[in-house]
Amino acid sequence: MFFNRWEPKRSSEPKTRPPLRPCPPPVEPGPMGGIDLFDLRSVLLEVNAERARLRRNRALFQKELERLEAVLDPLPSWLEKMYNLNASRRCGIALYWAKSFGLTEDRAEGDRLWLETNDAGRHWLASRVEEQFAFIFKNLREGSRPYDQTGLQMTPKDDGWFLGASISVISMKDWDRGQAAYYHPFVSSAEQLQPLRDKLYACFQKLPLGVFHRLDNFAAHVCYGLDNPILLGQQSDEVCVRINGRLVHPREQSRYDTGRWLLGQFVSNRLVSMGCLQAGVDADGELTIARLPRLDVYFGRDAPVDASASAVGDTQVVVQPDFSVMVIGVDRSPLAELLPFCERERGHAGAAVLRITRSSVVRASIAGLTGDEILNRLQRISRVPLPGNVVHEVREWSGWLRAVSSEPALLIRCPDTVAADRVVAALGRKALKLNETTVAVSSPTLDESERRKLIEQGVYLCRQD
Repeated sequence: MFFNRWEPKRSSEPKTRPPLRPCPPPVEPGPMGGIDLFDLRSVLLEVNAERARLRRNRALFQKELERLEAVLDPLPSWLEKMYNLNASRRCGIALYWAKSFGLTEDRAEGDRLWLETNDAGRHWLASRVEEQFAFIFKNLREGSRPYDQTGLQMTPKDDGWFLGASISVISMKDWDRGQAAYYHPFVSSAEQLQPLRDKLYACFQKLPLGVFHRLDNFAAHVCYGLDNPILLGQQSDEVCVRINGRLVHPREQSRYDTGRWLLGQFVSNRLVSMGCLQAGVDADGELTIARLPRLDVYFGRDAPVDASASAVGDTQVVVQPDFSVMVIGVDRSPLAELLPFCERERGHAGAAVLRITRSSVVRASIAGLTGDEILNRLQRISRVPLPGNVVHEVREWSGWLRAVSSEPALLIRCPDTVAADRVVAALGRKALKLNETTVAVSSPTLDESERRKLIEQGVYLCRQD
């Protein structure tokens, strides 16, 4: 699924390489933690707290959709407009990712169908933020989701799941030149996808960490001449480029426009939305980007610095004795660590307000977080020591929860205690005497051998509904 949030302007290739020019930081930058995974986390937390009812076509009921849309945090107005991110679309994208990564499942109960988190989803929610990103990034690198706009069953394999654009680039050096004039190869292995990824990674390494550049200036700089990532360091006629399965003509202008298009799709559909680049707009309303340490993790490399530490930045988290948690600063990345065991409250400019409650701690415990893990996470990101009453209550609330199990059973009602004792003697460990005249059997039915054992004890089953 590609969201086609934004497409760069088409322009002619310059005669000389434009220098890479940094620009001032935007007045209202986008979130450092991205968009899609923050929305995914919010929706999953809500579904984990209370499952959502589905229609027969597996679409959400309107009330359920409104409930999930209400938990999404607001985005800068320019970001909503540029990427067309209304609440309904953001919720749909989050549900798509949840299903694609195997974090939710549909469960039928009678004539009703429910959407709920599964064990993988609860484990993902209980993980640390960087572990959550690493899980998603690994799935995007190693997974394969062919995209077919035409509905045909046979489609060429491409790297759209990773790049956010249905494009494939293959070197034709190993192909017979005479045959290549009539036959252009499709991607046939994962190894053929790696050269384009390596070229793209090298392009983004030109961006210094945390320094903003206009996207059009960056694209024009890295797509110039043979450095264009889709050329793989070769001539235009030495690579086979397909978009949505269709060949792109090997003219230099087409290659240049295709490289810029790929960068625009990759940036908007993956890198900005996944928190690998921070977005902003300059005074002319043009998109600007800054590289974050998480971009290296997206490509399967080690981050150059501690990504979790750089994400928090100058944002302060203060836990108060009234169980409120203040997140003060422009960067809201710490919210991802706090939301699994906190409830949202109305904040104000420059700050978000959360609250620790018994129900929120119980919800986190169900998802797999222990009381000690909650306290350790709070202390790690809090700029002040935790209040003693908060520490005490969090431990009490998490220890208050008990897990029970359920299983189907057969209830046998007897006329007297003698008959009940005979049933227990006949069925052995499968039978549990609940009271003087009632016995529960751990299987919902009795087979013929068990009926014979009952008769041997002088008991026969007169009715079994």
